[in-house]
Amino acid sequence: MSDHIAEQEQAESLKRWWKENGTVVIVGLVVGLAIVVGYRLWLDYTYGKAEAASAEYQQLMVELDQQTYDRVYDRGGRIISQYESTPYAQLASLAMAKAYVAQDDLAGAATQLRRVLQNADSEAMQHVARLRLARVLLSQGSTSEALSLIETVDGATFTSVYEELKGDIQLAQQQPALARTSYTKALALLGAGRDRSLLQMKLDNVGPSN
Repeated sequence: MSDHIAEQEQAESLKRWWKENGTVVIVGLVVGLAIVVGYRLWLDYTYGKAEAASAEYQQLMVELDQQTYDRVYDRGGRIISQYESTPYAQLASLAMAKAYVAQDDLAGAATQLRRVLQNADSEAMQHVARLRLARVLLSQGSTSEALSLIETVDGATFTSVYEELKGDIQLAQQQPALARTSYTKALALLGAGRDRSLLQMKLDNVGPSN
């Protein structure tokens, strides 16, 4: 008899608790379910967006290879506009910069490279954009700006490339002694197994130090 009374009390207690807290529990479950479903939808959306951006970028590379530059600019601009939050936006700018250089539009190339430099999250991509922009500036005759862009950068694995480019700029500035120093550093920093012939030729062409 006491067991039956105890069961009734437990049942009544549960009913009271559910009456008092049931709505809160249901709301909590609904919110929790919405968060889970929402997160899954967000993942699906993000994955789908990345896939779409990747497909657009692959087509952009085909058009760049085919030298259909009007299409490169059109598709590249669309990628930047629609997929700005993805790395493909920066890759599209690099591709567009290459197309502009091919068409001798150095100002257009510089604009795209500056965009990458300002927006890229990847340190490696920033190095690539900085080096290419400095070369564009060198080609434009803006040697001081080109040198200031790379002079104080911690190049990490790109250090040898930075030193070589410094040498190119210094040589354009009629400073062969400084260029020789930069080329020598670049050779010393060049990784094992890398082709040294072009860099060595640049150093040889500068001539011996006085």
